[in-house]
Amino acid sequence: MSVWWVCLVLAGAFLLYLPTLGHGFVFDDATLVVANPAVRDLGGTLRSLVDLNSVYRPLRVLSYAVDHAIGGMDPAIFRLSNLVYHALCLLVIWLVVRRVTGRPGISLAALVFFALHPVHVDAVVYISGRRDLLASLFVLLAFYLYLRFQDRRQWWYWPVLLACFLLAFASKELGIVVPALLLLYDWCRFTARAEPAAAWWRRSLRGAGETLRQGWYFHGPVLAGAAGLAAYKLFWAPASGKIGWWGGSPWNNLLTAAKVFCYELFIMVLPVSLRADYSHDSFPVAFQAFDPVGLAALAAVAALVGGLFWRACRGDFQTAFWGGWFFVCLLPMSHIVPHHELFAEHYLYLASLGGCVLAALGLDALR
Repeated sequence: MSVWWVCLVLAGAFLLYLPTLGHGFVFDDATLVVANPAVRDLGGTLRSLVDLNSVYRPLRVLSYAVDHAIGGMDPAIFRLSNLVYHALCLLVIWLVVRRVTGRPGISLAALVFFALHPVHVDAVVYISGRRDLLASLFVLLAFYLYLRFQDRRQWWYWPVLLACFLLAFASKELGIVVPALLLLYDWCRFTARAEPAAAWWRRSLRGAGETLRQGWYFHGPVLAGAAGLAAYKLFWAPASGKIGWWGGSPWNNLLTAAKVFCYELFIMVLPVSLRADYSHDSFPVAFQAFDPVGLAALAAVAALVGGLFWRACRGDFQTAFWGGWFFVCLLPMSHIVPHHELFAEHYLYLASLGGCVLAALGLDALR
């Protein structure tokens, strides 16, 4: 019966965005799609796959080239492809959440929240936002393969997982969160299973120790790959357009990032001020070391992360893991290394899954 409910949610999500097929190219679509020779020419597409000196998102370019081969420069084809990738993400989300929670009802509720949340409009409707759809799809596939590997311990899962990891990064730098999510999952479950009578710090250390002891041979290669990809992005690839810290110093940058985190949490709960303005002056940067809003935001983020850590040490795996999922998936865009877009709603596409599952768990607790 649950399969039919999932099919109904997928159909509803598809119909929800169906009216957008009538719209044309907007904003970055003009340069990334319409005027991009790599989209129109197979040779240019193949060259983009090996051009490491550009903004390296070859899988997105390849997907545009496929759309062009099917329907030319008809924007409806490109938008329809976005809806297909979104539906595939929803399907894998169902598989992942059902496997982690073991509760079909909670999984279905989380899927409904994710399918209907208006914060996803930017990623799903915007043709140039396909980077988030593709990266999220392969991150989710890599994580699901890891869950299957934990069940069956069959070696062939691992090379496929690594391939999904690389495909996620080839879609967008967001893909680098794969090893962090795997480590988070293992630490949360091992910490939650530790001896209940032990002190919180002992449970935390035992969780970390078990994660390294049982998983060094598969966490190691993924972390090494992530380190190589991070080095490429930081030292070889072209700069993102942002030079220097937000607010002029590392501390002000941290306060600004905390304010962005809190705003992202706010629109997850109350998406009433959605916007498409990503310019630097569209968000209040912290220019003072004692910016009161920045300090309050930093304290709130620290309290939330500390609370998730405490829940893991108290044995609440689900809350700790899905709350951690939200923060981990936002780390690449959190301005640890400042980049030109201070905030964009499409950053929340993958991260919002954590909030959607927490909402489903909350509803179940109320029930």
